[in-house]
Amino acid sequence: MFTVAELATAVQLRLALPVLVVDNAGYGEIKAEMVARADPVHAVDLPSPDFAARGRALGCHGVQVVGAAELRVELARAFRADRPTVLDLPEEPVSEELGSEEPGSAQG
Repeated sequence: MFTVAELATAVQLRLALPVLVVDNAGYGEIKAEMVARADPVHAVDLPSPDFAARGRALGCHGVQVVGAAELRVELARAFRADRPTVLDLPEEPVSEELGSEEPGSAQG
């Protein structure tokens, strides 16, 4: 959501730039930190736009990918493309029941 102007510039320059959006339906890292600190969770669960369609609207290629194998294929294609490619990778939203995991820790 922060890179719309940069994507427009990359389209003008016709850069083969893959842009990976890991879509966790909001600000997942910020939410995980709020939960870990036992802070009230607010203003971090957002409706997810269709990021691939948003990229296409700007003149990029736009693809929704599911899983590592598909991501590898689409990343290789994006590096050969004639313009930027927005790769929309949905993931599960961050839960408010994270248990004892610290923000940024590896999840198993």
